[in-house]
Amino acid sequence: MAIIQGPVAKGSQAVAYPSTAGETITNRYEMQVTIAPTPGAPVANDILEIGSLPPNCAVADMFIDTDILTGITAADVGIMSGAPGSTDPARTCGNEFFGAQTLVAAGVFRMSKQSGFRVAPSPAERSIGIKINAAASVAGKVALIVQLAA
Repeated sequence: MAIIQGPVAKGSQAVAYPSTAGETITNRYEMQVTIAPTPGAPVANDILEIGSLPPNCAVADMFIDTDILTGITAADVGIMSGAPGSTDPARTCGNEFFGAQTLVAAGVFRMSKQSGFRVAPSPAERSIGIKINAAASVAGKVALIVQLAA
């Protein structure tokens, strides 16, 4: 299992966050999913560290926007353990937002789990990850559109 970092984890994409109580904002986190033999191509049980849940924010809504990623029949989307940006292979990924979401068909999918709406704000930044069940056999993009509330 490997952690494959996206632009947010690498520090090359800024994350917007609400500045006042009751305000909501939207971030789009996007990653290219490559296929073998490309170095860094994800395999079964790898985690794409795709985005961030900033301090003191809650998720108001979330969507997956995916190309056809044949082979990925189940993806969990949730809060990652450990420090954001760490490549420690012991980090895990929950499924608070999506559980076993198929990515084999292009489309947009709305957050499907009640638990995602109930993730409490934290004083610390947390990473959002996508754990895949298998390698993709077709390259493409996957994105999370995350609406945050203060």
